[in-house]
Amino acid sequence: MIKLKLVIFILLIVAVAGSLWISTSWLSAKGLIDGMPSYTVEILALLAVSTVLIYYFLQKMKSVDPVDFIRNFLVTVVLKLLLSGALIIILIKLDPTGANANALFFMISYFLFTACEVTALTLKKNAE
Repeated sequence: MIKLKLVIFILLIVAVAGSLWISTSWLSAKGLIDGMPSYTVEILALLAVSTVLIYYFLQKMKSVDPVDFIRNFLVTVVLKLLLSGALIIILIKLDPTGANANALFFMISYFLFTACEVTALTLKKNAE
């Protein structure tokens, strides 16, 4: 059953990434934003992969104790924040002129991917 849930979650993450890509392209084409952020693909790839890995790790956890689940979830949140912070610093150093666009795109993407992750994990825990 875990494999089916994982496949569905991966499809959801791909749909979110695709929606972000399409909406950013559309906004750029309409002139509502000044072009695509320079590191759109890298941001989407990092957030999508990290979200799927966190979901997989937390799904594989066998503990019944809610404290263990919460502790593991918080550890993954801290790791994701540290990795994300490092990415943002690198992107700002690599492209100072596009820093605002990349940072804004990153924050919106981070929020959407995290919302998917938390919703899926909440549904899992409520079903148990």
